[in-house]
Amino acid sequence: MRENVKLSADQEAAFQIMEAGENCFLTGKAGTGKSLLIKKFIGKCKDDNKNVIVCASTGAAAQGLSEFYASTIHRAFGLKAKGIVGLPKKAKEEIISADVIIIDEISMARIDLFEHVAKAVQLASDKKNHDEAILAKKEGRDPDHKPIQLIVVGDFTQLPPVVTINDRDAMKSMFGSKKFAFQSKLWGEMQFQPLVLTQVHRQDKDQEYAERLNAIRRCDIGNDPFGEVLDWFNLNTAKKEFNTENSIILCGKNATAKEENEKRINEIDGSNYVSVAEIDGDADMASVNCEYELVYKPGAKVLIIANNPDSGYFNGSSGIIKKCGSDKYGDYVIVDIYGQDGTIKSEDVEVRKNVFKVNKPFVEESTIEELDAADQPIIRTVKTVKNKEVGSIKQFPFKLGWAITIHKAQGMTLTSGVNLKPEIWDSGQLYVALSRVDNRENIYIDGLLDIKNWKLDPAVAKFYEKIDKEWA
Repeated sequence: MRENVKLSADQEAAFQIMEAGENCFLTGKAGTGKSLLIKKFIGKCKDDNKNVIVCASTGAAAQGLSEFYASTIHRAFGLKAKGIVGLPKKAKEEIISADVIIIDEISMARIDLFEHVAKAVQLASDKKNHDEAILAKKEGRDPDHKPIQLIVVGDFTQLPPVVTINDRDAMKSMFGSKKFAFQSKLWGEMQFQPLVLTQVHRQDKDQEYAERLNAIRRCDIGNDPFGEVLDWFNLNTAKKEFNTENSIILCGKNATAKEENEKRINEIDGSNYVSVAEIDGDADMASVNCEYELVYKPGAKVLIIANNPDSGYFNGSSGIIKKCGSDKYGDYVIVDIYGQDGTIKSEDVEVRKNVFKVNKPFVEESTIEELDAADQPIIRTVKTVKNKEVGSIKQFPFKLGWAITIHKAQGMTLTSGVNLKPEIWDSGQLYVALSRVDNRENIYIDGLLDIKNWKLDPAVAKFYEKIDKEWA
């Protein structure tokens, strides 16, 4: 439970600033507990009866905050899932009624999407203040102006926003080479207080690994022109490849992961089972992290993508399907789940189809009777932001788990051995790959890392140099 979670010193300091109501940019290395802190803060806002909208740049990230009915940014702000996003002309009622808006994985939100969000929050705050001024004058009191608090969470040294081929020309015409949220002038207008978490919890049992990861994160090639930190990873990670049963291959390219998974499942005797996602209501696959068409069979290696403590599996767990079946409750599989040491941690775990809910905020109005400044009774309209399920997708909460891309692994802690294929082509990709495990012995590098694998967008490096000065 969130009430029992003890925050570290840097998390507590950040929590206090967030609680004060400032716009904040919460950042930090992978594994520093950004998600944990956000969950605790959302809980506090709920306890204080604040209207909170929680959303994320991707369906996978929103799914990680499903306990708070998180949606994608596009859902929360009423946007189409594809194409360039323009500026809003007016704010939606849900945004106007919000006290706090939290956006996770802001690093993967393109500049056009961020500008829509920031402008919508500005318009909503102006409308809220205008309405409050009129109401206060009518009631004979001073206005109580409370701007909407915007908290964005993420690490720009991880994977950058995706600019599709279809959007490339329009993005270049509108923004030149800019693609990150922080490159927008609206980022400065929002006056975000930078909150930098520094204490790593994921690799807390291997501090040297954590320190070397930070060097990779900031890509400080100027101070390490010969790539000595890369040599450290080449020499100090696992010496031999993990066997295929209790490990996962981490790839830089979709084609590599797809080819590996298809090859492995075709090597297993027997017919394939196929599960097609059941889409209900106003739902789409971009809002969730599961597969539309999932092929599986006994003997298949799977990667779990949802949490179900009661059933004994968690997001990032891996296992082997022992049995596929169906009963009056529907389809199911029986899985042996592996632990970090490569041995079976939980046997005969039943995994059934999960209902991935798609949520959207809405405003509910009610009335209360209060006394005005002259002690006269007045009827006040109270607007509460709530979340409703607008659709759902029913599918097994796993993917074929022999291989996964680095992009799809962002945000996950991989609990089995990782065989890394260093097909590194994007900013932050190497850092995301190496930080998916909690210690050096849990990752094997297929080949040798060299300088060409070490990439960080210069705009990101410059941005964090500025953050360092502000936070110092």
